[in-house]
Amino acid sequence: NIGEFSFSRTKLNDVIMPDSVTRVGACAFEYCGELENIKLSKNLINIEAETLCGCYSLKEIDIPEGVTEIGNSAISKCNNLEILNIPDSVEKFGYKCFSETKWIENIPVNEDGLKIYRDILLEATDIQENLVINPNINFIVGGVFQDFEKLESIILPNNIKCIEEYTFQNCINLKSIEIPSGVNWIGNSAFDNCKKLKSIMIPEPVKEIGESAFYKCENLSEIELPRELEYIGENTFGGCSSLKKIIIPKYVKRIEAGAFGRCINLEAVKFEGNPEYIGNSFYGTKYYKEIEEDEYGCKYIQNHIVGFVDKGKKEIIIKEGTVSIADNVFSGLAFEKVIFPKELKYIGGFAFSFCKNLRRVELPQNLIYIGDYEFQFCDKLEYVYIPESVEEIGEMSFVGCDRLKEVVMTKEVADKLWYISDKKVRYID
Repeated sequence: NIGEFSFSRTKLNDVIMPDSVTRVGACAFEYCGELENIKLSKNLINIEAETLCGCYSLKEIDIPEGVTEIGNSAISKCNNLEILNIPDSVEKFGYKCFSETKWIENIPVNEDGLKIYRDILLEATDIQENLVINPNINFIVGGVFQDFEKLESIILPNNIKCIEEYTFQNCINLKSIEIPSGVNWIGNSAFDNCKKLKSIMIPEPVKEIGESAFYKCENLSEIELPRELEYIGENTFGGCSSLKKIIIPKYVKRIEAGAFGRCINLEAVKFEGNPEYIGNSFYGTKYYKEIEEDEYGCKYIQNHIVGFVDKGKKEIIIKEGTVSIADNVFSGLAFEKVIFPKELKYIGGFAFSFCKNLRRVELPQNLIYIGDYEFQFCDKLEYVYIPESVEEIGEMSFVGCDRLKEVVMTKEVADKLWYISDKKVRYID
């Protein structure tokens, strides 16, 4: 591997990459302004975000056969790049991945105001209100229609498999779009701020909807989610103020923070299954306001804590059977002790940050995931036990815990943490 930022802003002239390299991290060669020649490994799978961004002396790039994805801005701002060979193996084209290159400038604009290379829609210039894209197009680069306020309706080709990040962001007059039935992925902010979009049917193959994908679609009142959907990202439908009801399909595993936040008229939510984690996903909705808290102030959806009403208690007991605690739930509160159930598996980020009176934390044996900044600036925190079942922990979980004396955990977990002294760690054998 070649790590992220490895040669960023260096004075390299030539790079010959051995075929033993299978991954090059994001920004690895960004802004190498004197780089004139690069031979990429034949065994690369992805060209990650901003890998060659700003390499303005490059004139030619051969992307190896076998590469399947080109990340956001991966080959952008290569102002003198004239020759770019893209293999048929590439299936995903990230946000503005070829922008500000001579190569894309030299591609002619067709009668619809589009720049097309082979079967790839690269860029849009002056498009009409109603657009029908050539049915032979198989790929659309992320961000192609971003900020096109004129666009009102669009017919997409049936061959495309994904709606990339930012593709229709800020198309504030877009009213009509039918997502092709073969689409299996919708990227971050794909339809963000499409204010006039009223309904959307998401195709059955889609298993993941990216963060802010339909954020602030204020007129979106009808959403049909696919039956096989597994993941709803942060702020995916946040601010969809016309939405009144939603059905969460059976196989959804995670609903992240703000997924339906500030959907002020959302009052009916039906769960067909039992998600593994529900974040602070429904704040600012009628549905959330109607959830009654328990005697300690905890608000539950199924067996997930999604909110808290401070009742001034010094001890919080989380009820048996609870499997997750949403992000930010207890942040900034004054309680001194919390008792966790044995079933708990997930704790979202910032959940106990700024809990100034918390001194001792013993996490339960089945816990798998601890989010980032979990205990940041818990000024009085002295002792934490993290069970060996934990697989993921946020690297900044203990930043600002200046009185921390001992953390018991595995070496694998300790190696993921920043801002914690080895002298304070006791390893689980």
